[in-house]
Amino acid sequence: LHAQRFGQDTVLPSLELCIEEIDRGGGCAYNYHCAYTTSLAWATPSQPLPAIREPRAVFERLFGAGDSEQDRSERRRTDRSMLDWMVSEVDRLSKSLGAMDQVALDEYLQHIREVERRIQLMEARNLS
Repeated sequence: LHAQRFGQDTVLPSLELCIEEIDRGGGCAYNYHCAYTTSLAWATPSQPLPAIREPRAVFERLFGAGDSEQDRSERRRTDRSMLDWMVSEVDRLSKSLGAMDQVALDEYLQHIREVERRIQLMEARNLS
């Protein structure tokens, strides 16, 4: 409910994250639906918002907006950075910026690459 009030001016009104697998295997108690014991947040009193555990899913939710599922699948399959798909757009933007803004853009892009690298490391660790 807070997201409805405070998230009106943001791309994502809320982001629900978890670090452990949520028990979907019957960990419900007192004859309540499992959503009441496994959900962190609710869109309405009767609509739970599922928590995201996978780092890549979080990254794509934050930065992959506008991509089709096919684009995201292709990026995962080819192990390409999201930034590799945007080279022409980044080049065009960079040419229109002043020197200080170009430095800021480069730093921002480096941070995105670092986040992608960390996600790959976590995925590799989770698969082993």
